[in-house]
Amino acid sequence: MSYVNSTLADGEIVLQEASVSWWIICNPVYFIIFAILKIWTTEMVLTNRRVIYKTGFIARNTTEFPIKKIESINVRQGILGRIFGIGDIIVTGTGNNACDFKKIGSPMKFKQAIDKAVSAIN
Repeated sequence: MSYVNSTLADGEIVLQEASVSWWIICNPVYFIIFAILKIWTTEMVLTNRRVIYKTGFIARNTTEFPIKKIESINVRQGILGRIFGIGDIIVTGTGNNACDFKKIGSPMKFKQAIDKAVSAIN
């Protein structure tokens, strides 16, 4: 969580973390090395002020949403996702912005934490 730690503001604390599920190694599209790199270089964090999604090691791609700007949170889980506890979360904010948290473990736990943080702000 080095990127997130380096960007936390004064008084900002991490409320919940999510991670890419190890089940992506079973995906035939990914080679095991690439899957492990994706797992190690992806950070998905909820703080008391924002939602942060960072991926990449050399080339970095980040998306951050202030909790105040979140309009909706959607969870996508197929049958296997429900069985193995894997899913996608789509956080939509004002201005037609969206952030997709793909193939995370325990998506409902992360969604509930976001819901709770949004309710605490409002």
